[in-house]
Amino acid sequence: IVTNAHVVHRAVSVLVRATTGPPIKYNARVVSVGLPCDLAVLTVDEGFWANKESLELSAELPRLDDNVTCIGFPVGGENISVTRGVVSRIDVNHDGLLRIQIDAAINPGNSGGPVLGAHGLVVGVAASHLKNASNIGYIIPTAVLQQFLECVNTPDRSYIGVASVGIGRVQTLESPALRCHLGLPDGFTGGVRVPAVWPLGPAAGKLHTDDVLLSLDGVEIGQDGTVPLRDNERINFLHLVTRTSTRDGCRPSVEMFPPPSIHLSAHLFESSRFVHATTS
Repeated sequence: IVTNAHVVHRAVSVLVRATTGPPIKYNARVVSVGLPCDLAVLTVDEGFWANKESLELSAELPRLDDNVTCIGFPVGGENISVTRGVVSRIDVNHDGLLRIQIDAAINPGNSGGPVLGAHGLVVGVAASHLKNASNIGYIIPTAVLQQFLECVNTPDRSYIGVASVGIGRVQTLESPALRCHLGLPDGFTGGVRVPAVWPLGPAAGKLHTDDVLLSLDGVEIGQDGTVPLRDNERINFLHLVTRTSTRDGCRPSVEMFPPPSIHLSAHLFESSRFVHATTS
């Protein structure tokens, strides 16, 4: 069973119940948790699966205005709930992972539920909603889920995290004055400025403050920090790094100004929780 990491992380016990049949609760065990992607996998006793079929994952990223259906158990009742809407936006989160915004209602209790496309295939996992806003919910697309499952379907069943090149939040170069300050020739129409490099990150010693990233793996980075996604859609360039997050790691080719081009080892990181000790 797939759900959100925030649903089961640090849980003492996990119980699951089928939406049909006798109201019997089964003990579930957490197999793997991926905090950066907010996904988790559970295993349940064999009796739970009697007369049940699994949902099929869609191999395609949904398009804007595609119809979606959210299924879950949000607040407001005890029975299963179904809400419908459309895909409003395709973007990335703060880690560069793909994220889909929908206008179907997602409320506390929807987390971890499947989101189906028009053909009944799973296009994502319900994850969160934006507080103090109307009709803004977020789902984790199946592309991110497939990456997570690739890690889980290994002997050690461990999730190794999200790829990162180890630089701070880049600065866009839409300002002509900034482009002139950085010494960019008139012919350069894209690129983003590197504001900082993590001292212990994979880019340390290779990239420096005020370097300009022009392309990643041969894909030109626009002056707003985006790259082509499909058709006329664009998305943040960090998607090029996080989409290659595999157990073997990745070495993206980076073209920058000033030259030369370099290869970076994009390290994989897992979020951690640190609690300060207190004394009395």
